Amino acid sequence: KLPSQFLSKQNKSLIEKQLKMTMDDAMAEFNDILSCTNPTVKKVLLKSFADDSDAEAVKLKAAALPKQKYQVILPLTSIKDDEVYAPNYTHGETVALIRYPHGGTFEIPILKVNNRNKEGKSIMSNTPLDAIGINSKVASRLSGADFDGDSVMVIPCNSPTSKIRITSTKQLAGLVGFDPKDSYGTVKKIEKNSKTGEDEEVYYNSSGKKIRVMKNTQTEMGKISNLITDMTLKGATESELARAVRHSMVVIDAEKHKLDYKQSEIDNNITALKKEYQKHTDDDGYGGASTLISKAKSVVRVPKRVGSPKINPDGSLSYKEVIETYTDKNGKTKIRTTETTRMALAKDARELSSGTVAEEYYANYANFRKNLANTARKEYLNTGSTKYNATAAKTYDKEVTHIKAQLTLAKANAPKERKALYIANTEVKAKKEENPNLTKKELSKIKDQALSRARVKVGAKRVSIDINDREWEAIQAGAFSEAQLLDILNHTDIDVIKSKAMPYSGNTLSVAKQNRIKYYAANDYTTEQIAAQLGVSVSTVQKYLK
Repeated sequence: KLPSQFLSKQNKSLIEKQLKMTMDDAMAEFNDILSCTNPTVKKVLLKSFADDSDAEAVKLKAAALPKQKYQVILPLTSIKDDEVYAPNYTHGETVALIRYPHGGTFEIPILKVNNRNKEGKSIMSNTPLDAIGINSKVASRLSGADFDGDSVMVIPCNSPTSKIRITSTKQLAGLVGFDPKDSYGTVKKIEKNSKTGEDEEVYYNSSGKKIRVMKNTQTEMGKISNLITDMTLKGATESELARAVRHSMVVIDAEKHKLDYKQSEIDNNITALKKEYQKHTDDDGYGGASTLISKAKSVVRVPKRVGSPKINPDGSLSYKEVIETYTDKNGKTKIRTTETTRMALAKDARELSSGTVAEEYYANYANFRKNLANTARKEYLNTGSTKYNATAAKTYDKEVTHIKAQLTLAKANAPKERKALYIANTEVKAKKEENPNLTKKELSKIKDQALSRARVKVGAKRVSIDINDREWEAIQAGAFSEAQLLDILNHTDIDVIKSKAMPYSGNTLSVAKQNRIKYYAANDYTTEQIAAQLGVSVSTVQKYLK
């Protein structure tokens, strides 16, 4: 999908179009769920949809553009400044490259695909799965990207045959020739630690001053990315933006290349920019994020929430909060809290807006998502339950027995899964103690790898219940109680069940999906992309396009 970090800085027509497409998709999915014929399945889908819709109001991601893909960038010396070797795209078409974190339209090169470049063919062949070739000048425009695994989002656009228009502006004068490694590089020395007496790596800047090595790239990048977003939406000058972007280029590589990011912060006077573009009326200096785009995910801590939230008659959620204190390692008494976001707490997304046009589009989108979540929960409350039918249970005795046997096998894995989780959590805890400065991304990767190893070690394996047509008949006839059916649904592929529970089957699509096919086709999406969006076959899409 398209992150707001990129789309909010684009032309208003593209913002409006992609957010509308996202809302139409969500509405179509909701209408599909409403047509579900089994009340228990319907409730499971409604609850999941409501939770997802609330989450999307915070993420603010819009529908992807046609043929949009992430690709690794590789270096070519013979490719021109306005060209790219990209065999996954059509020779001669033009594409935009976007790297994240994304500063602004001045970081977007629009390039012509040249798949006849001999160097590209030699290095990458004619069929690279996920790579493109560009020269170093183009890479430097991409927020100082280098060729050690950096990736970009590639979007076909701005050609006579494409309806997609990506706004790209000239590179900021203040960024031309800027190399963060040259300007803020350091020298490594091995010195004795005065406390432990052990050898350690110490880094000094060009002035001979010992620097503080960055340990929290994700946090610092979040801060500077939010600042750039707020500055862009509020109309900062080119020279001001150049200062912020130069600092972001230092920050993104500071930990990896031991750059003096603190000196960069001083040289670019980042504090002054924060005071100008992130000042709040309720403080003396600046309060951080100051537009809806940057505020949406801002963390807010509320008193500790316990239990499951209550669904109110209007579909909104109420949480039980308790005041619970604890003593921290410094002996201070603190209140236990639960982490949430500003957008999640906002009754109206406009509360977070500074009033720009782009924010208004996103406020409408966020409110739509939040309202749709509430509507889904109201439907959940008004949806009946599956009625148990003893006669059906006898009629479908063979099917009931088979499903129950599968359920027993699936649930037998639960103790192994718990054991695997315990082993993995123990390993992750040790890794965190060994390196307390791990980023969320690094920690997530460590957790996934540890859990995979632990599952293999204890033999834990998720077993999914397969339900054939005859067994679905048994479910529809009431051969299981609602409690039993919920247990079954928790151990099967809900998407397969959803397809069975809809009042249409085979290649017959709902009117909502038929309309989505027409809409996507009118907006430059390929048959394959439409099929992927709707979860149907290419032949089904072709049938309706005829």
